[in-house]
Order: sequence, then structure tokens, then C-alpha cells
Amino acid sequence: MTIEDHFIAGDAVSRTFRLHANGQPVAVVETPPMDAAARARRAAEYQQLPDYCHIYDPAAMHLHYAHFAAAGDVTLAIDAGEPIRAFRIHPLRRKLAGHIAGQTLTFQTGTRGPRHFIVRINELPPLMLVVETPEEIRPAPGDANVDEAFAVLDDRDRPVSGAALPDCLALLGPAGLPTGAGMTFRAEEGPAGLATVTLRFEGDAGARAALTDWVARSRERLSPGRGVSGLEESLLGSVLAWSEGDLDIAMEEDATVVSITTTPARAARMVARLALGGAAACGPKGP
Repeated sequence: MTIEDHFIAGDAVSRTFRLHANGQPVAVVETPPMDAAARARRAAEYQQLPDYCHIYDPAAMHLHYAHFAAAGDVTLAIDAGEPIRAFRIHPLRRKLAGHIAGQTLTFQTGTRGPRHFIVRINELPPLMLVVETPEEIRPAPGDANVDEAFAVLDDRDRPVSGAALPDCLALLGPAGLPTGAGMTFRAEEGPAGLATVTLRFEGDAGARAALTDWVARSRERLSPGRGVSGLEESLLGSVLAWSEGDLDIAMEEDATVVSITTTPARAARMVARLALGGAAACGPKGP
């Protein structure tokens, strides 16, 4: 039975787990790349922050995942690199039976979807497994209508609108944002298999200053897994919320540039949301 690995070249291969599906090797990725010593150092840093910032499970500070397609019931064998003392396979309601042999955990995925699992072994980081059903109708190789994974994430600026940029940004941004600043955006492949979404704001200096202040204040309140009340009420706010605070702000002579580093899937989602929102808010209104 064929296993289709969806590994993307450039992703950081896990130093903790090895995975086989029906006996075939499947790449496991870790994000962000971090060994046990780095996790301990980072957790100690968080302990110096207020209680709500503490990390009580340092192993969960980064994730390991594998993404592949396979038909039917699949046998998964996870090599944890150390003797397995305990494990959990989520969702627990599936009651999947696992079998331990030394440092290897084996279990069957079954055929019931969705086949999305989180496996915890000993005190190791979470391992996320996404098993998809193979495509039945495949596009022909070289089809002009098919883009590669990063083809959508190119370096071409995409204006949200043409002549209506100032009013458009006011519609996409938070209530009360001054008009007079336009925006273009782009997404491109970043380091370590990640992607970078860049928002460039140009135009009236006062409007840009107000926008920059709003972005900076939003960034200060954002953190992984913690939302900001009211932020997602605007399209730009929802994009910032998806960044979970992982963004940089650069002031140029005639522009403010916001750079967001994220996963390719989330970058594509941001770009699609901006494009659709821009078309809806600022595109032709029809007769």
C-alpha cells in the first residue's frame, strides 16, 4: 500500500521521533527546532515572568508532526529514541490500543475519519499525526492550473485595491482608523520551512503613525494561545491575531512594514483572507 509523504523540503527533521507507516518511513518535522536543553532554558526564562506565563510542561513548547496520505487501516510505528514507559493517543474517545516494544509504539489508525492524532510518549514533546485519504482525481503533471506548495507564497506585491486604497484600508482595519494610508501585501518562503507575510503601508504620515501604534499595541497583547478581545472584528485584526504576536514592525522613510513569520498553511490563509476581504470591501461594486 502506497504512503504519500507530504514532507516539504527545508523543514526541520525531528531529532526525537522516527515514524513508519505500513513499514514505510515517513518524515517527522519539529517546529520550532529545539532540543531538550533549549526547552529547559526557555522554560526557565518563562518562570521569571508572571504566573500566567509559566510553562508547566516544557516538552509542549514545540511540536513534532507528520503529514501523509494513505488508504485503509494504517499501521503506525513510532520510534521514540528511548524506552517507552507511558503513552497516550488522542483523541482518547477513540480508545486506540497501542503496543510497546522497547522504544517503539505501534497502533492502527482505523479507517474512521478524521485521522488526526496527538501522541504523548513519556515526557517527550507532543507528536501530531495527520493521515489523509489519497486523492482519487489527480491533476496531470505540469498542469498550468496547479501551483506548487509555495507558488501562492511568492514575492509579488498584491495591492488590496487600486484607486480606493485609503478608504479600503479604513474598511479593513479597526474602527476609527484614519484614512490616507494604502496597503500592499505579499507572502514568500521564509527560513526553516516557514513563510513570511509582509504588509506594507504607505501614504499619509499621520494615518500610518496611527496604524503603527495600533499594530504595536496589539502585538504587546498577543501571545500563543491567547486572544485579544475585539481584535478579530476587523480583517487586519484577524490576520494579526493569527500571528500570535510573532511579528516585526519596521519604519521606513515613506512606509511602515509589518512582517509576520508563520507556517506556510497559515500564511496562505492570511493571504487568501486579505485578498478576499480586499475584493469584497474595495473591489468593483457593480451596477
